[in-house]
Amino acid sequence: MNTILNDNLRLENNLKDNGKIFSQVYDETSDIMFLLSVNADGSFTYLSVNYAFTKIVGLPKSKCAGKNFGQVFPNSFTLEMIEILKMVSTKKLKYETEISLELKAKFFFQATVIPILNNADECLYFLIVARDITEQKKHEVELLATKIKAEESNRLKASLLANMSHELRTPLNGILGFADILSEELKNPEYKEMASFISKSSKRLLITLHSILELSVLEAERQEVYNTTLIINEIISEVSERYLSDAKSKNLSLTVNIPGEQIKLHLDESLFKQILNNLLDNAIKFTKIGGITISASETIEEGKSYVDIKVIDTGIGISKGNLESIFKEFRQESEGFGRSHEGTGLGLTLSKKMTELMGGKIIVESKKNEGSVFTLRFPAMITNSGNLKTFPDLQITSKKASRKLQRLPNVLLVEDNDMNSKLTRVFLKNLYNVEAAADAASALHLINEKNYDIILMDINLGEGLNGVDVVEQIRKIDSYENVPIIALTGYALNLDRANFLSCGFTHYLAKPFDKNQLIDMLNNAVPVSI
Repeated sequence: MNTILNDNLRLENNLKDNGKIFSQVYDETSDIMFLLSVNADGSFTYLSVNYAFTKIVGLPKSKCAGKNFGQVFPNSFTLEMIEILKMVSTKKLKYETEISLELKAKFFFQATVIPILNNADECLYFLIVARDITEQKKHEVELLATKIKAEESNRLKASLLANMSHELRTPLNGILGFADILSEELKNPEYKEMASFISKSSKRLLITLHSILELSVLEAERQEVYNTTLIINEIISEVSERYLSDAKSKNLSLTVNIPGEQIKLHLDESLFKQILNNLLDNAIKFTKIGGITISASETIEEGKSYVDIKVIDTGIGISKGNLESIFKEFRQESEGFGRSHEGTGLGLTLSKKMTELMGGKIIVESKKNEGSVFTLRFPAMITNSGNLKTFPDLQITSKKASRKLQRLPNVLLVEDNDMNSKLTRVFLKNLYNVEAAADAASALHLINEKNYDIILMDINLGEGLNGVDVVEQIRKIDSYENVPIIALTGYALNLDRANFLSCGFTHYLAKPFDKNQLIDMLNNAVPVSI
């Protein structure tokens, strides 16, 4: 014992003799430092400890020096540390680890073990430097808890959005569908007008729902972009055609001014169409006299080639002070109880976010009472020659549309909602032989008993298997490996379409859909052999 104490005194004297700076660093550093001697029997003895060590342990230096390593700290720490020391003494390496120390409270340390060797490379001492990382650990635990909470919140938000979409779109499908049927079938002008009001109000509700859900998806950064090569001329013509009747009802002109040559851009078709819809809807809504013009042309900016799509109106215009605020959520130039136009004020917000998501930008020029020009600018697709890539007019024909069917196709409709099941069968009456199943078990029974050319599959089928599960079972049947299966669903967020198409479905149609959309989808899906 006296020998060890003498060694300790000699070591401390040597430290002082070799430099007061080291002694000051050793004793005043906030890191724990202590020196162990390696005994012949493989045990370790404290030779010296610094002030930080005594502060944590709660013992003076005199109570630590000369004690066997294991008499000061709990056994769990001692056993772990002894294994580390044995490994380091063999490999002669620094070793860092995190250790848990139970004293009055729980501490975490990051320890560096430094072997001190003699000339024969024998380990005589260990210098251990341990940094208290207890607060860091607490912070890490808090960050992890916050991350888990945020992920759970995002998961719940995504689930809520999906359920909202489904629960609102499903009844709207029946309301809109039957309202349109009544508008066609009713003879009494007054009743016919009532049905038209129901349809118009439902469409307004659908637009509001869609805008709010889209904004939520964009803000949650869950919007996926699926860029493909698009023929812009065709899309502009297609979208514009939908607004002809709206423009006509207000005695407005709607002019499409696009070049004869086809212009191609690399964009997400769904997002691009939504942007055009928003801009055209606004242009017609805020224009009382004159008309709307849509154009597409090439432009050069700072030596780079772009395609500009312009939506020009002769409407009420926007004051200079409001040109920036119109892109903010729920903002309109006319606001409050006395606002002059309906709508949520989300159309331009969504258009801006979607445009930027595809690498483009939206520019607005407007004067009060003189109209507005909204310009979508996207990078042009460039050929090797550096010119805008355009293509001759293409003559597109559809063999499916022109061929005559030998028989009416057999369709299985799997739908648990009675209203939507009835609506779909009314839409397809005299065009397809339709059988209906209200649940997964009934659907699988019919599929095993009969052969169907096309299957229309809802996703939420109540208790038991859902639509995705049913499709997985169907694809295991040899005769149904290639049968078209169309997802008819109220799950209509951006990711849903891609998810369903990756699960065995061949086509996707979101609710609410109208008669023409359903028939067009089925015509495209009809097998060639019929």
